[in-house]
Amino acid sequence: MIMPYCTEFLPSFIDIGIFIGSFFFVLYLIYARTFPVIAQS
Repeated sequence: MIMPYCTEFLPSFIDIGIFIGSFFFVLYLIYARTFPVIAQS
């Protein structure tokens, strides 16, 4: 992503929400992959 300005980038709440949401989504994928092993034990 190329920013049209050279000042410091101030992320909006949407950018922060996407960043945190994608982070928790990766954690959920790792948890969903290991969940059957935890459930069987």
